[in-house]
Amino acid sequence: MKLIDLVLNKTDNLLVQFFRYFGVSGICLLVDAGALFVLTEYAGINYLISTFIGYSLGLILNYILSVTWVFKTKRLANKPMEFGIFVVIGLIGLAINQGVMWLCTDLIGLYFMLSRLISAGIGYTWKFFARKYILFNKRYD
Repeated sequence: MKLIDLVLNKTDNLLVQFFRYFGVSGICLLVDAGALFVLTEYAGINYLISTFIGYSLGLILNYILSVTWVFKTKRLANKPMEFGIFVVIGLIGLAINQGVMWLCTDLIGLYFMLSRLISAGIGYTWKFFARKYILFNKRYD
């Protein structure tokens, strides 16, 4: 496999997909955490509401980058259905995220941005493998 193939071309290689998804997740986390920080610190919005808004922005960007760069094979030909399932997986990730945020911030007393990093690490594995095996695996028509 050539370097250009690793970087640009879609692939079904699990390891390449895992690392691409890691990069996509990093970009989305910057958008997510940036919105969380600005909304909480400057707009005075509760960190759990800001987390939801930031997470939603990251989710949309993650979908766009996942279908255009990370995953080659699609299970569903129906785009709205694919996006809907992508969102459901994301909502489960959001529930995990919100639980970890509350646990780390309210119960343990960590700074909300540190809590977000911890929740991102926990949610990453769930979302990658759920999306890989539910949406972007073999296609059944």
